[in-house]
Amino acid sequence: MFSYLQPLRQRYAALLRRNRYAPFDPADALIIASSPRGGSSWLAETLSRVPRTALLWEPLHIRNVPPFREIGFGWRQHIPEHMEWEGARHTFERLFRGSISNEWIRRGASRRTFAEAERLLVKFVRANALLPWLTQQFRFRHPPVLLVRHPFGVAASQTVRFKPKARFRNDQRSEVYAEHAAYLQTLHSWEEIITATWCLTTLPLLRHPANNKRWLTVAYEELLTAPEHTLASILTAWQLPISADLLEQVQRPSSTTDDATFLRGADAQLRKWQHQFDTEQVARMRAVLDYFEVEFYDEGTMPLVDFRDRKPRTGRSLVPA
Repeated sequence: MFSYLQPLRQRYAALLRRNRYAPFDPADALIIASSPRGGSSWLAETLSRVPRTALLWEPLHIRNVPPFREIGFGWRQHIPEHMEWEGARHTFERLFRGSISNEWIRRGASRRTFAEAERLLVKFVRANALLPWLTQQFRFRHPPVLLVRHPFGVAASQTVRFKPKARFRNDQRSEVYAEHAAYLQTLHSWEEIITATWCLTTLPLLRHPANNKRWLTVAYEELLTAPEHTLASILTAWQLPISADLLEQVQRPSSTTDDATFLRGADAQLRKWQHQFDTEQVARMRAVLDYFEVEFYDEGTMPLVDFRDRKPRTGRSLVPA
């Protein structure tokens, strides 16, 4: 007896075969990089609504993704921009072709979505220090997006979400960390450690001459306060259409957001860290910014400059509520 499900099964099998024998082009990969708790889940879940796009979830989580662990990656691996590391390049090429896959990586999309997709959207919270190297190794048609959130907001969210560390742990094995090793060992509070990690993994990109050329820097705060404009700037750079579906999705908190602050509006979300940290904690974090001579943020809620042209922003909030 003919089953009405048979045509669907045949179509699904054909899609799987097409995907298996016609891998994705690495040059078509869409990349989002940010600090942990920097808003990448929210942006990735929004942009995964672009038709025929499949989301890959945190492939540099080395406990859950063996290929990167097997080549010796650390948790926030840094590769100097012009270094040749064939094993790393080959592994990333496999990733961008869709050849590295497991339940962890595919958690952001169904099997059918992967089978029908024409491009991969890859979300990273451990790739900031890799962007200069990656954009030398691969000629991406769409510039990766670096999503930058206020370091104090990142610290507040990580403090709630993750188990605190008592001392700075250098597991990156990089000269970037070695240069500041003596100072880093003086940091003992969780919020100081997170702020310093933000500085080490984000400042080199913001100060890099290729910033907003080989990758596009987007402020989390601007995505929150002007979502339509900010999404449009990303999709214009990627030469992809913006739709009502994306604008609706960006109004929702991500699947990794635990509380309802997001739903109370942009100002409540931006000011959340100001109510979480006391004056002494803020002073300690500000001292870290001073050590690294951070010119992009202070105790206010908005960036001090527009990341696109490095000019001072207007209408920014400078004083804690």
